[in-house]
Amino acid sequence: MISEALQKSITAMLAEASDQYGELVYQHVTTNNTDEFEKGCKAIAQQTINQLKPHVNELTILWLNLAEEENDWRGGTDSYGYGSFEDIVNNLTYISDRWTVAFRVKWLIDLCEADIPEQQYKNSLPPDLTQM
Repeated sequence: MISEALQKSITAMLAEASDQYGELVYQHVTTNNTDEFEKGCKAIAQQTINQLKPHVNELTILWLNLAEEENDWRGGTDSYGYGSFEDIVNNLTYISDRWTVAFRVKWLIDLCEADIPEQQYKNSLPPDLTQM
């Protein structure tokens, strides 16, 4: 397993990404600036990946233990995938307080090791939210 300090640190990283995404969504809803939203999602994803990369070895050991315990050997593309930067940040937000299960740890590991190409903006906000 990993140390309690590292677990808290990773949880804090993911919570920070979640907070940044919340602010970004609010700005997007109020300004409807798609370019800034896309750039913001990319920046949040890259910042989080850069913060997680030094811990890939510890995460891998955690994943191997959890996968054996849970009998869950799915990879990152088998769970959430890596469709767009918006998808990645949305998933980081979702798992921020529940990441310590095998398939989510593996998603984080694979995210750090993925070669994510430049991706098109994918607007997932319902149109009526832009009217607020």
